[in-house]
Amino acid sequence: MREPYLDGLRGWAAIAVVLHHLLHITIFPGWRNYLPGIPFFADGTFAVFVFFVLSGYVLSAGFFRTGERAVVVDLALRRYFRLTIPILVISAIAAAMMVAGWMLNGHAGYAAGSWFWWSAFYQFDPSVADVLNFSLYRVYVDPNAMTSYNSSLWTMPVEMQGSIAVFAVLLVVGTSRAARLVGHAALLGMTWWLDSSIFALALGCALADFRHSRHFHQFEVSEKRRLLSGLMIACGLMLAAWRWEDNEPLTLSFASLALIFGVMLSQRARRALSTPLSQWVGRLSFSIYLVQIPVMCSFTAWGFMALYSGHGISALSLLILFLSSMVLIMLSAVLFYPVERLGIVVGRKVSQTIMRLTRPRQAALNA
Repeated sequence: MREPYLDGLRGWAAIAVVLHHLLHITIFPGWRNYLPGIPFFADGTFAVFVFFVLSGYVLSAGFFRTGERAVVVDLALRRYFRLTIPILVISAIAAAMMVAGWMLNGHAGYAAGSWFWWSAFYQFDPSVADVLNFSLYRVYVDPNAMTSYNSSLWTMPVEMQGSIAVFAVLLVVGTSRAARLVGHAALLGMTWWLDSSIFALALGCALADFRHSRHFHQFEVSEKRRLLSGLMIACGLMLAAWRWEDNEPLTLSFASLALIFGVMLSQRARRALSTPLSQWVGRLSFSIYLVQIPVMCSFTAWGFMALYSGHGISALSLLILFLSSMVLIMLSAVLFYPVERLGIVVGRKVSQTIMRLTRPRQAALNA
C-alpha cells in the first residue's frame, strides 16, 4: 500500500536542498555558519538525511507488509537501473555543457565568496570514457565532488551501499520476529559504530517494521496522538537545526526519524503532503535533485557574473537571480522526468525478466 504523503515529504526535501544551495551561492554565502537555527526548508543536509531514512523505509516496507522475500529481490534487481540511467544522462549533459564552455561557476564562485564550494566544480577535462566510468561505477564508490559530474551525487554511495545492506538483512532474517530484531540490531549497531550515513537507512528499515506492527496502530488510535506528533516533529527540527556540525550522520538520522514519525502520526501533515502540489513536487523529487547543480553552475553562474559590478551585486539583482534559477530548475526537472521514468521502466522490465526465468528459485525463497 503506497503512502502518498511520504512522496510529498520527499518532494519538499528536494526543494529544501535547492534552496540551501541557492541561498549559499546567491543571497548569503556561508549563511549556515552564522544562522545555524535555519529550519528544514533551507537545510539541505538535513533534507538529504530525510531522503536516506525514507529510502530505508520504502525499500523494506513491502517486505514487512507481505513477508515475501521475492519483494526484496524485485526491488534489488530494479535499484541499479532506476538510479544509474538518470545519472548517466545527467552526467552526459553536464559533460557536454563543460565542452561547450557553459559551466561558468569557477569565476562566479570566487566573486560570490563561494570559492570552497561552487567554484570548485567541473574543473577537470571530461571524456566519454570518464562519463561512463563515473555513471556506471565510480558514482557509487567515490563521493569526491571535485571529480564528479554532479556534486549532489555524493549521496549515491550511501544510497546504493545502504540499499544492499538493507536488502541483505531482509533476505537473511525472513519473517521470524526474533531474527528481524537481531537483524535490525546488527545493522544499526554496525552503522552506528562506523559513524556511517547508512545508519539513516537502517533506521528507515526499522521504522518500516514498526509501522507494519500492531504497536504502531496503538499510537494511531491514541488520544494523545496529536500531542506526540507535534513533539516528534518539533524535536526533529530542533535537533537538526542546533547540531554542532553541518554533517553529523547520527544526529541527522535521529532528527529525520523523529520528523518522519511525527508526520506519520499527524493527519494534518499527511493531508498537506498529499495535496496535488505536494504530489507533483514529490514525483519530480529525484529529477529536481539531479538537475539543480548543472543549472546553478551554468545559468546561475552566468547570471551572477552578468549582474556583478566588480564590487558587489544588488539585493534586487540577487533576488531576481534566485527566483529565475528556481524556475529554471523546476522546468528542467519537468523536462528531465521522462529520463527518470525510463530508469524506472527499464529496472522493472529487467526485474520481471530475471524473476520469470528464476521462478522456481523464488518459490524456494518464500518457502
